[in-house]
Amino acid sequence: MKILKAILAVSFTGFFCNTASADWNFGVSYMNFSDNSSTPTAEVVEQNDEFSVKAMALSVGYLYSIGNSDFSVMPEARYGYGFGDDTITVDDQKVVVEADHFAAFSLRGIYQLSKNFVLFAQPSYGNLKLKASTDDSRFSQDEWQFGMGAGLSYSSTRSVAFEVMYEKFDDIDIMSAGVRFRF
Repeated sequence: MKILKAILAVSFTGFFCNTASADWNFGVSYMNFSDNSSTPTAEVVEQNDEFSVKAMALSVGYLYSIGNSDFSVMPEARYGYGFGDDTITVDDQKVVVEADHFAAFSLRGIYQLSKNFVLFAQPSYGNLKLKASTDDSRFSQDEWQFGMGAGLSYSSTRSVAFEVMYEKFDDIDIMSAGVRFRF
């Protein structure tokens, strides 16, 4: 009898753990940040100089279904590190621009278009730390801003999805592509 109770306890624990974690989402994405109107610091770069920097980001979110509808929401946290840099020329001086890190908190609104395709929009509150340097000086910008994004996701299986997204934070445009895993 004790063995049966132990088996039932383990079975129920496993069932509830699987049910509780069924809507966790983890993702990894490649992000391209570009700015075609201003750069990290006005002292270094004038208007209309464009730069483009890259980052890899990890994300975690939890999917909440809204009744029996095709709508759901997912709060999400993202964090990524920049890699590489971009060099622009201002007044005959080379300026190197690089992304240090990116962090954001989002609330994704999701609409199920079909069995495999999802359309989403998400307001975000994010931080992109940019660094700019010349031979003579270094500057950085590190501020939190509100942004808005939208994207499309394709699910090849229930647990794997590929997504593309466009986001806008003030003067920064972000294009990203990634893969999301659902547990």
